[in-house]
Amino acid sequence: MIWIVIAAICALAVVALAWPLLRARPSAAPPRKSYDLAVYRDQLAELDRDHERGLLSEAERAAARLEIERRMLAVVDRPSEAPPRSRTQRVLPAALAIAAPLCAVGLYLLVGSPNYRPTEDQAQRTEVARYVDRLVEHLRQEPDDARGWSMLGRSYTLLARFPEAIVAYERAEALAPRDADLVARHAEAKIMGEGGKVGAEAQQLIDRALALDPKEPRARFYQGLAEAQAGRGREALALWMALEHDTPMEAPWRQVVTQRIDRLARDLGLDPARVPGREPPSATATQPQPAPSPEMSAEDRAKMIQGMVASLAARLEREPNDAEGWARLGRSYGVLGEREKSRDAWRRAAELKPDDPNVLAEYASSILTVAGDAAPPPEFTAVAAALIRLAPDDPDALWFAGVAAQARGDTQGAKEAWRKLLDRLPAESPARDEVLRALAGLN
Repeated sequence: MIWIVIAAICALAVVALAWPLLRARPSAAPPRKSYDLAVYRDQLAELDRDHERGLLSEAERAAARLEIERRMLAVVDRPSEAPPRSRTQRVLPAALAIAAPLCAVGLYLLVGSPNYRPTEDQAQRTEVARYVDRLVEHLRQEPDDARGWSMLGRSYTLLARFPEAIVAYERAEALAPRDADLVARHAEAKIMGEGGKVGAEAQQLIDRALALDPKEPRARFYQGLAEAQAGRGREALALWMALEHDTPMEAPWRQVVTQRIDRLARDLGLDPARVPGREPPSATATQPQPAPSPEMSAEDRAKMIQGMVASLAARLEREPNDAEGWARLGRSYGVLGEREKSRDAWRRAAELKPDDPNVLAEYASSILTVAGDAAPPPEFTAVAAALIRLAPDDPDALWFAGVAAQARGDTQGAKEAWRKLLDRLPAESPARDEVLRALAGLN
């Protein structure tokens, strides 16, 4: 079919180019014979007018008229053959008819793709684009969905639409300002949007993510990249080696970190296998597992991800004191939609880190997710109370405190918590609408 289309286009192009040369040329002006005769007729008429005005005598007019008529007879007897077509006019149409299709086919073979078939990766990008359209429509209806904005940012990043990803992450951060993973992903979008350069704004986001969670792996990786770009190679090497040591073997980003360390070590004149201070992987790490391949089907990829999560869960049952592991498992179960398992994992993380506001906020959120429209269980009230004691001015703590007060029938307590939260939210924050609706519901 593609060659039929090409042939049709070439035929149209040849006709359009050759038609002016093939058709009979219209005369741009009357033939020379007609022009000469018209001039002589004007001269005869002028003789009659001069004679009437007395400028010419009858004898002078007759003599002049005879000469003009003689010239008119000579014009009538002149042959009137059309000029022959030039060689160029004969050859050019044929040359165009041959050259146009040859050039078109040659150009297509040079820069086109005759055997083009959509790859699996392209099919996935198309599916992501469809998902983005559905997500955008959802966010028009639910503009206060922090997780939805976060997923939109991730999707735009996959599509390399980095300016739009940054906007989505900004909306998500306004709704969940204490999510270290979200802040780190925001920084990543800025870095990728600037061609891999860690700029000033991205550095501020990295610093904020690390302040929220010093172990946040994405922020730690890009902090090392910032050091490397600033010419502080040994500092970058130290940061990446520490990240490599803390990263479990099943983590999908571990291979990237290891490759960066090996490359930077060689640039510094060091043997990657014998870099001073490079320790073996963490004792809590398991055997490496392959990352999902782009050639896999969606079903196989989902099975592999579930297998990796199951492997992490099995390791944590053997080594239950890994708070970071339980937090990672809670996030993983949340992404997979397994709400109860996510809540249970966050509960284990909170038991190991009872003084970490970020962990407690995630635990409280997971409890509400499981409860749905039902009243929050007593464990939520206890977590909300602990969170407000640790961080009395934190937006998440104030929100959960209001929810807990409302659940136990303390309308005044809920109003106080949510009004205090309003005072701490920026005027343009989308979360303000949700808080105002909650207050209106109390009334």
